[in-house]
Amino acid sequence: GFETMNLTEFQAAEFEPQFPLIEDLMDKSTISVIAGDEGTGKSWCILAAGLSLVSGVPLFDFFKIQSGYDMEGIVMNGNKLLYCQFEDKNFNIQERLKQMLPYYNEKAGNTDWHKNFKICLMGENRDIFDDNIRKIRATMDRHAFRGGIVIIDNMYSSTDARISEGDELKYYLKDLVKICDTYDASMLLGCHNKKGTEAIKDLISDQIMGSSLLRNVYTNCLMIHTSSLSPNLRIAKIVKGGRTGKNELLKK
Repeated sequence: GFETMNLTEFQAAEFEPQFPLIEDLMDKSTISVIAGDEGTGKSWCILAAGLSLVSGVPLFDFFKIQSGYDMEGIVMNGNKLLYCQFEDKNFNIQERLKQMLPYYNEKAGNTDWHKNFKICLMGENRDIFDDNIRKIRATMDRHAFRGGIVIIDNMYSSTDARISEGDELKYYLKDLVKICDTYDASMLLGCHNKKGTEAIKDLISDQIMGSSLLRNVYTNCLMIHTSSLSPNLRIAKIVKGGRTGKNELLKK
């Protein structure tokens, strides 16, 4: 059964503070999503979000970053993060970081924050379509990783479950929520759009793989797409803004 409190007890109780980690895009102790079609640059955006979360540099030079709390409730100087990607080789991620880090190092004014950005190394087969959620939990246990941020890029390639099917997706999402609750973690999840939705430019959450089931789990969602004006431009839309209530089209 459930533990209960009367109204007086409830109002006097002290609960863990909730606040945005990335303004309008990611809240503490919740699951947030960045979604889009293949080739839209969502993995670059997800990696940029991770670098911003740890360095404190505003994401896209626009969205403010808030630090989390440590186990004693003291505000941390920057966030700690576990980056798990199942899309590319270690070398390619290294090359991508070579392009991105000079900007973040300059904006942050130091590189002290590098030690708080942990990267899960991929095996020869990139551990794609394996039970990687179990491996992520084992990694968090081994490193006593609590109160931090976990990035999974992406949902589809991080599991051997058939997440296009309702029950298997439900169990997969349940495991993600359990990670957040057990380790006091916040999660950023990369997601693909459904096949056949590439021509739709409206950017609505129904396009995302997992649609209604996934929507019931995440608190924030940013969708990205190539612009019809130029293949070198991207548009992004906040389709679910957590407790901010914002829903606006952003051009970057």
